[in-house]
Amino acid sequence: DVYKRQEYKIDLDDIDNRFVHLTNNAIQKHSENYGNFEDGNQMSFHFFQKYLDENVGEKGIRVREGLVEEMKNVVLKSILSVRKKMNNTAVRRHTFELFGYDFILDQDFNVWLIEVNTNPCLEESSALLKFLIPRMLNDAFKLTLDCIFPPPLHSAAQAKFPVPGYEDDANMWELIYSGAEGSAKVPLFPIELKSTQIISMGDVKSTSGSKRKRYKKGMSGKVLKKRPVTGSKKV
Repeated sequence: DVYKRQEYKIDLDDIDNRFVHLTNNAIQKHSENYGNFEDGNQMSFHFFQKYLDENVGEKGIRVREGLVEEMKNVVLKSILSVRKKMNNTAVRRHTFELFGYDFILDQDFNVWLIEVNTNPCLEESSALLKFLIPRMLNDAFKLTLDCIFPPPLHSAAQAKFPVPGYEDDANMWELIYSGAEGSAKVPLFPIELKSTQIISMGDVKSTSGSKRKRYKKGMSGKVLKKRPVTGSKKV
């Protein structure tokens, strides 16, 4: 989903107005302007594309084919930068973790990573999230818990969490990297990690612009990235 906030501007005479800063829904929902334009200050990729086409169509900005692909690359690079800590199979077998990535677009529509949350909010704060979050969790469990504890064959019909544009039985998670050679769906080798692409990531430190780290083949572990709501149904 896409969050639309109040205009971000630096005004020394209004530094106590926390609603113009880069915050999350827990803060924004207390603003008197909350929900004036979109339910929960959120819109799907589909409607964000429509908004861009109507307001800055001359720029040719593509959400799924451009912005989302850039986000995937940043997600991949950030995960690979800490892969040795995260993927210690000797002590962390049969585990998985859900991360929440916060991005911002500047006035030139460059993608910037703000932070990575290890405990992302799962509040169903809008109509959009009310069908996205249950489906996201259900699909995640199919890829994790069901692999260790398979559901009984021919069991009663399981709960369905329909999402427009996707089949109920399709898994909306997308594999963007695996240790298996040839499984990546984005350009991986070599990868240049530049500090200009990452603002802050908690305990993760990016390399400086003059010192670039190149990752090579032979990495283990998998990275999954949520697909947009609309678009191709291919899994």
